[in-house]
Amino acid sequence: MPELDERVSPTLRNAPYPQLQPLDETLGPAVDPLSEAEELESRLSPRVQSLQSRARGLQTPVIDPEARDRLKRGIEQPEI
Repeated sequence: MPELDERVSPTLRNAPYPQLQPLDETLGPAVDPLSEAEELESRLSPRVQSLQSRARGLQTPVIDPEARDRLKRGIEQPEI
């Protein structure tokens, strides 16, 4: 692939390969997926409840019925 060969500098081309590391040491200790899921759920539950409450609040009418009736009647222009 000539277009890739031109982008690699001679320094990088002649550099030694990096030393490989075992994944167990690199990734750290394994986590229990069930306890991780429970912890995540406990952190997200209050946010879910808050967002659902806000959504319910947004579903209520913005204009009360009395104001809506006034708006439907329109603006009465005074006679000059």
